[in-house]
Formats: sequence, structure tokens, C-alpha cells
Amino acid sequence: MSLDNLGKNGEGQAAEPQGVMKVIGALDAGLNRVELFFMFTASLLLFGNMTWGVFARYVFHIPAPYTEELSIMFYIWVTFWGVSYLISQNAHPAMTMFSDKVKRCSNPLFRKCYFTFIYGVMLFFVALACGVGLPMLPLYLTQKTISLGISYILLYGMGVLVLAVMCFRCLFKIIEVWVGEK
Repeated sequence: MSLDNLGKNGEGQAAEPQGVMKVIGALDAGLNRVELFFMFTASLLLFGNMTWGVFARYVFHIPAPYTEELSIMFYIWVTFWGVSYLISQNAHPAMTMFSDKVKRCSNPLFRKCYFTFIYGVMLFFVALACGVGLPMLPLYLTQKTISLGISYILLYGMGVLVLAVMCFRCLFKIIEVWVGEK
């Protein structure tokens, strides 16, 4: 089977995903649901928290001291989960910059190498950050925020979790490039 027809049936149409791609597709769909849930929940909490902060300050004339801490935490959650989701949708800036031109390239091996390189670079840096964050988790458990006194594990632990999810995302994409329909 040539690289041009990889992932296609005899008529040039997309074939049913089989084996590894079927498993990756199911994992990808599950991760999408988790990411969307956390993005939606964190966005809703961020909006509610900021609304409460403005309402408390300007209506009751009593500033809520914890709104800034919570807003930062929710904003970071939305950002990290959003980046992971963008990777899954091929909408990350690293992918959209040149990918349209590369997709039109007639050489399938070049396309595969390009996307493997992009996802590989992303994987390298995300895995590096995850590797730095994992040993720090016990420290995050003991540290507390100033106003609320909640553990930093909610902030930084969530970041390490999302970095691990991004590692899997990049691995899935690399496998998809070589086994799937790219």
C-alpha cells in the first residue's frame, strides 16, 4: 500500500478506523469530553467569581479578598485545558501557521515528516514541563494560597495533569499521522 492511499479504501474514500486508530479515536473522544467539561466549568466559575467580585465591591462596598486568587486559578485552568483541546482539533497556532500550505503539498512523506516534527517538538517541551512539575507535586500539597488557604495542588497539580494529557494528545497525533488518514 502506498503512502498516498494510507487510511483509504480502494475507491479513495476514508476507510473505517481499525485497530490502533479505533482505540486512539475512542480515547481522543473521551479526552475531548473531559477538556470541554473542565473548560466550561472553569469558564463559568471564572465568570461567576469575577461578577461576584465586581458586585461585592461596587454594590456592598466590601471587596471580596479571594476573588483575585480564584480568578487566576480558573483562568489558568481554562488556558491549559483550552490548549490541550486546540491540539486535538489541529487548531493550535503551531499547526495553523503553515499546515494549510503543507496539506496541499503533493509529497505525502514530506507532510508526514512535517506534522511529526511539529507534534514532536510540542511533545518534547510539554513532556519537559511535565517532568519538572511531577516531582514538585508533594511541595504543592503543602503550600497554601494567601487568602483562601487552599492547597496549590489545585492550581499547579491541575497544570501538571493537563501537561500529561497534552503529552498523550501529541503522541496520538503522531500515531495518527503515520497510521491514520493524514
